[in-house]
Amino acid sequence: MLKLKLAAKLLSLACCVLLGCQPADLGLIGPAGPAGPQGIQGVQGIQGEQGDVGPAGLDGAIGPAGPQGDSGPAGPAGATGPAGVDGAQGPAGPAGPQGPGSIISFSSGTPINLPTNSGSLANTAAYVSYGSHTFFVDAPPRIDLNPAIAGNVFVVPRDGTITDFNFVYTLTNVSPAAPEGVSIIPSVHLLYAPPGSNTFNSVPNAIFNRFSVTNPAAGRITQTSSSGLSFPVTAGTKLLVWMFMEGPPNTAISGYLTGGIGIS
Repeated sequence: MLKLKLAAKLLSLACCVLLGCQPADLGLIGPAGPAGPQGIQGVQGIQGEQGDVGPAGLDGAIGPAGPQGDSGPAGPAGATGPAGVDGAQGPAGPAGPQGPGSIISFSSGTPINLPTNSGSLANTAAYVSYGSHTFFVDAPPRIDLNPAIAGNVFVVPRDGTITDFNFVYTLTNVSPAAPEGVSIIPSVHLLYAPPGSNTFNSVPNAIFNRFSVTNPAAGRITQTSSSGLSFPVTAGTKLLVWMFMEGPPNTAISGYLTGGIGIS
């Protein structure tokens, strides 16, 4: 019954509120009661319009480097640049090995005529140089050369060592003809004189004494050599080839003498 009365009063009060009347039988409105319990959440409303874009945020920190990519293809070659300036000259290299040496040639030029006397010896000796020969009476081992003949000698231009001596003797005439079994006996020496001297001596082991040419006749060739010599010479040393002949008595013997001297 109490609940009904309370409900009737609330309804009357609501009507008065809506109509703006003040019921005479109602007293003053009392203080608001405590808030009731929260009601059940209503259905979500429709989504509102999107708001404006906000300002850009600050840049973030740089991330770690990614892995290196594959190398690209090689580009075309560039144009050749100008030549650079010459560099400074480098130091001198070591001395090279010793060369094969020099060859000094000699020749009588024309046949050497060395006729023998009644004692089977030639009346003179011959000195052979460059395409010529001269006669002189001295014989090795020591010869004091006439200054007039000294112009035919070879002068060594540098220090060196005589290593070889080789010559060829070619007969051009034996008159009268030598009997069968008879020989002529030439001798050939290589001579030297120290710088500033015209006194000549034989080079050791470059001496061919009394080698025999049996049954000599025009055109007969004899070749003789000496290798493996080791005779030192200094610049200015003079060289000359000496020739002497033995044979049948009173015989004209002529022939060419040519050859070479090796100096290392």
